[in-house]
Amino acid sequence: MTCRYSGTVWYDILYTSVRKTPGGVNDAARFLTERRGKTIHPETLRAKLRHIDGESISLEMVELLTEWMEEKA
Repeated sequence: MTCRYSGTVWYDILYTSVRKTPGGVNDAARFLTERRGKTIHPETLRAKLRHIDGESISLEMVELLTEWMEEKA
């Protein structure tokens, strides 16, 4: 099943950006685990980024993901 992501909804843009960054969601989860000192599984991060089952991403994690993407650029 193909999911369509919006170009105007902020969490869709963030999820698409994380996916397109070298290393993708797996590397992002590793980075967050190292920086926060709390383990996050890539599928948990994916659910938070996609707002699945009421999951949502914290502002702290958004800021860290932005930092991670800037490092990868």
